[in-house]
Amino acid sequence: MRAGHEHVRRGHGRHRRGDALRVLQDRGRRRVRRHRARHRRRRSPRHPGDLPVRVRLGRPGQAHGAGLKRLSANGVQTVAPDDALATECDVLSPCAVGGVLNERSIAGLRCRVVAGGANNQLETPEDADRLRKRGIAYAPDFVINSGGVLHGGGLEELRWSRETLDAKLAGIGDAVYEILTQADRDGVSTDAAARQMALARIFPSPLRGEG
Repeated sequence: MRAGHEHVRRGHGRHRRGDALRVLQDRGRRRVRRHRARHRRRRSPRHPGDLPVRVRLGRPGQAHGAGLKRLSANGVQTVAPDDALATECDVLSPCAVGGVLNERSIAGLRCRVVAGGANNQLETPEDADRLRKRGIAYAPDFVINSGGVLHGGGLEELRWSRETLDAKLAGIGDAVYEILTQADRDGVSTDAAARQMALARIFPSPLRGEG
């Protein structure tokens, strides 16, 4: 297993850069810890929680020098936005504008996973198939970034408790895993699998014997 994971994030959304760094490093370390728990017989000279998670952020065109120095002091490398998509990494997170995954950009991707918070990341539905053919796992954007809808609709409209919201948010990861599993089983893209699963929930098939 590699000593760590490299995560490239293009765009920051509403996160401040310090918050983005903290979230990415925390999630990355927990992900590595879970992976190591499955391989307990392997010895490691370092505690899993200390494994480095290298983070690169696509910087804005007019970034301040002081801000870049703070990022560098926290182990963050910055790359130009136009170079972010083609930067070699484990996880690429498009978190800015949509339509960045297309026939041209997908051909130049050097990542294993695409999982970001931007809406409409695929320029066309066929781009999900292009990712699949390249062996890149894609977490459908409308699933992985559904936390905002759950927060707004759940807390503000349905009056969920914080505990209920946290349980719903925790279920996003399970949903992504289920989508990846079904896509692999059916030989389709994860985007197609996610839409099939959504339609099955909205329009469930009638039980046998009915009608």
